[in-house]
Amino acid sequence: MRRSVTRDTIAICGLFCGICPSYPEKCHGCMSDFLRPGCDVCHAGFRECAKEHQVSRCCECGDYPCARLEAFRVDGKPHHLVVTENVGKMKELGLNLWLEEQIREHTCSRCGALVQWERSVCQVCGCAFLL
Repeated sequence: MRRSVTRDTIAICGLFCGICPSYPEKCHGCMSDFLRPGCDVCHAGFRECAKEHQVSRCCECGDYPCARLEAFRVDGKPHHLVVTENVGKMKELGLNLWLEEQIREHTCSRCGALVQWERSVCQVCGCAFLL
């Protein structure tokens, strides 16, 4: 069964929070008011940066791509490697179409669950999952 997702799952930095292991039980996405520890303060500084640039997400910023986003992309967490590509796609498609694409790409064909990032097997039904 697929979890319902909203635009709140489109992170400031370009991550799709809907496939985070914390979603939806511990966090509803970085644009929501229900954040897991770590995202609530955003150690990478995206929340403050977005406020300073008067945007809601990096895809709306005139300074994209920037050093902050690149440093986040290569910080050693494999799921961060996609942020620059994702932000570019958000700019190209718009947020709603990008979100639809993410849901389609990360949905298990067998059970309909959203497969969490960095997984090659669906965490719900156990079938192989290839992105």
